[in-house]
Order: sequence, then C-alpha cells, then structure tokens
Amino acid sequence: YAAAYALDKGDPGRAGILFDLGTTQLQAGETPKGVATLRRYLAAAPQSSMAPAASQMIAHPCLAARQPASNFSLKTLRGHTYSLAGLHGKIVLLDFWGAWCPQCRRSEPALKTLWRKFSGQPFMILGVSSDHKPAAWQSFIQQHNMDWPQYLDSDYLMQKLYGVDAFPTFILIDQYGFLLYRSSGYGPVLQSQLDAVISEALQNISLKQENERLRKQLDANPLAQTPTQSVCTP
Repeated sequence: YAAAYALDKGDPGRAGILFDLGTTQLQAGETPKGVATLRRYLAAAPQSSMAPAASQMIAHPCLAARQPASNFSLKTLRGHTYSLAGLHGKIVLLDFWGAWCPQCRRSEPALKTLWRKFSGQPFMILGVSSDHKPAAWQSFIQQHNMDWPQYLDSDYLMQKLYGVDAFPTFILIDQYGFLLYRSSGYGPVLQSQLDAVISEALQNISLKQENERLRKQLDANPLAQTPTQSVCTP
C-alpha cells in the first residue's frame, strides 16, 4: 500500500490507499503507525464515506479487525432522513424485505417483537423494501402496524451498497458503524439470534456509559480514588 501511495500521486482516489494502509497496520499490531496513517487519510479526505470509520478506528484501534458498514443516507416513508453517520451511538438493524416475499412476511412479527422490546434504548430498525409497487408496500406497512422507519429502495442503491440479493436479509451495525451480524432467510431461530446479538451490543453500550460516568465522577473528585485509611497518632 505504501508503495502504491507513493506511485499514484496524480490519482484523485489516492487517499483511499491511506485508509487501506492504516487499517492493515492496525490489524498487524502497528497501532501508532496505523493511527498516524488514518489521521493522514482524514486530513486528505475529511468528507469521504469512510471518514467516520477512520475516526472510530483512531479512537478504538481494535475495530480494525471488523468490517465497516457502508455509509448511506435515505429518506423514509414519513419523510425523515437517516444516515449511518447520524445513527452513531445506536445499534442499527437493516431489514431488507419486500411485501411480495413470503419469508419476509413471516419475519414481520419477530421484528415487531424486537422493536417493542428494545424501545427506548439506542436501537433502530430501518426497513429497506425491494417492492416495485409503492401502493402495495404502503398498504402492507399500514395493515401490519410496522411502526419502525421504512424506505422504498426503488433504485436498488441500498441493495447494491450492501450486496443484498436474497430476501429477507438482516444486517446489524454497531454503535461505531461496524458490521455485527448478517443473515439471509427466515427460520425459527432467527429471532432468538437477533435478540441475543442486540442485547449484548446494548449491554456493551450501557457498560461504556457507566464507565464514562464513573470516570467523570473521579475526575471531578480525585480524592474519591483513594479510600480512607485508618491511622494511629501518638
């Protein structure tokens, strides 16, 4: 990668080589080099689609072993816009489905259960529909009270972005924007699998928040870090 970067000085996509190089360095255990290379990447391409992933790997080098999710921005049926960057800090479940698909229709009650169970927590479901008939799509959503955000992928951009060619496909993304889980099709164990992965991911967020709260508390009151000792005086 370093040699390619040196040779391709006239290539407008040259910054992408820095991202790959920095990731490879982190994966090889060369943390200081990898962090420095990713900082160079951010300086060269601060608005790129992979900039959020680079920032997270700088802050958390262990993430280099994971695959970053592809950045997206979409406008839902109710007119709200969601992007991967805007969902930072949340566990996101992408549900690639279609009202035409029997297995997708079978999975709907399980998704509704997950949506209700994790309501109020940093969790989001985004439905990404492959339907060709908007009216049928909207009708199915209304009839089945699918309250989570829904997007009609009429130009197939989301499907291409995530390499989806089977339905339903479920993709979980963690709070840093990295892939957690992927599965296609629907079977009796899928709900329990999704539940387990989501629960663990949310627990990790809670633990991090608690650790951060304790750190701030100790920073504000340094004396609290040292327990009181009993002493004797003459």
